[in-house]
Amino acid sequence: MCFTPAISLTTAILEFAFALVILLYFRKSVLAKYVVVLLVLLGLYQFSEFGLCTTGSSALWGTFAFLSYIFLPAVTLHMTLRYLKTGKHLWLIYIPPVLAALTPLFMQPFILRATCERYFVTIWTALAQGVQGWFLGTYYFGFLTVAAILLGNALRKAKGKRRRVLMWMFAGLLLLGIPSFIVFIIFPALRTQFSSVLCEFGFLVAITYLIATAIDAK
Repeated sequence: MCFTPAISLTTAILEFAFALVILLYFRKSVLAKYVVVLLVLLGLYQFSEFGLCTTGSSALWGTFAFLSYIFLPAVTLHMTLRYLKTGKHLWLIYIPPVLAALTPLFMQPFILRATCERYFVTIWTALAQGVQGWFLGTYYFGFLTVAAILLGNALRKAKGKRRRVLMWMFAGLLLLGIPSFIVFIIFPALRTQFSSVLCEFGFLVAITYLIATAIDAK
């Protein structure tokens, strides 16, 4: 668990509040709608941890948590491509997460086990087994890696406000991807709970993307 259920709930509320601030004050930014979606997804994930650890309904809240984080890489890559004004048929980005999101309808039981621990919520899903697990890992980290490469290349050439925006976007991407990647690689036995690392870093991700949006809106 992210320290306590109360902290998870408070973090969720703050992330929803950040999304509201962007809608009220920084909606002219190209990043605005994407960052709002990211913040809402992060907030929903935090709220799902709160629900899981306070109600004990692992099937409901475990599935809710999965659906909350599975779209994060796709939205991040979409936001990156839109800001850099590159790519066509961007709706294709959402095919992998949509396919993954449909799996709870066909794989039962989908949540094999969910427990609240001191620092993590451990959620074992049926999708994390075998070929499905490789698909999930390739999509999740592959999309974040592509976004990081694109941002890194653009950052080397950027100046002024654009450079500051790209720096904060890149920082947010690192905070979103690196902790998950470390747990996924170093602790392969825990590969089905890598999403819970967002519990520790989700708030910092929210702050970096909020700053990027605020700078871009000026």
